[in-house]
Amino acid sequence: MDPVKCKLPPEVLTLVSSIADESLFHKCCDVHELWNGCPYVTDLRNYGVVDYWATPMQLSENGGDCEDYAIAKYYTLAAAGVPVEQMYIVAVRRENESHMVLAVVDSGSTTILDNLRSDPVDVEFCGELSPVYAINHTGLFSVDGEWNFALLRADTSNVSLWQDLLKRIEEEQH
Repeated sequence: MDPVKCKLPPEVLTLVSSIADESLFHKCCDVHELWNGCPYVTDLRNYGVVDYWATPMQLSENGGDCEDYAIAKYYTLAAAGVPVEQMYIVAVRRENESHMVLAVVDSGSTTILDNLRSDPVDVEFCGELSPVYAINHTGLFSVDGEWNFALLRADTSNVSLWQDLLKRIEEEQH
């Protein structure tokens, strides 16, 4: 089974097929706009827990919070052909609060897809975000203040929220 394949809602699959030939930035814009249309709902309200990483299907059906948007955008862009090595789900500090965004790296520039912004933006316009760590299908990464990603370890088995997400994604495909 493809590790980045996951069940996506029909409207997302339609978008994925329509953006196949677009530039990476335009793919980011279209995917960002689609998922930002989902309602914001806290994990506590949705699932009765403080932190829960939802699948794209769960976000589509129930709404979600910041990491759910980042995860859905990650999987949608992967389905649209963007290599996972170019994308990072990034935990950040924003005004002393925890937050998550998707960072997409291409030719030395980094585009941030943040559910709190109406459009994707270049990282140079995200001074309010302080990266903490990042994760994708290739591993767990440290991220410095300049948004450089360094692999900490390829094994993510001890990141329980990530492992729980991957398990639910696999279950949704059956």
